[in-house]
Amino acid sequence: MRSMWPAPLVCRWNLNASHGAYAYEAAAQSYLPYDKLKDEDVATRNELARVIAGVTGAGQNAFVTVSNEAEGCAPLTVIELAKAVQELKQRNP
Repeated sequence: MRSMWPAPLVCRWNLNASHGAYAYEAAAQSYLPYDKLKDEDVATRNELARVIAGVTGAGQNAFVTVSNEAEGCAPLTVIELAKAVQELKQRNP
């Protein structure tokens, strides 16, 4: 609903789409020991970064959690997501 935007963002990036809707357990096993990005999902990362940059640029908060099953290592995914947001903000101050 665009009429409600901008508003705070709350979201969870849970599972890489390459695993399908019901493959959480299989993804969890395939990403062990969660120490590197195994399935980078640049399209989702960039889209989420765009939304975060827009929401925070409008003065709202963004709360995003990331699962290891998103790309293989949640902390590394968060770092790459933060870099993408920062890059967008630098291009569009």
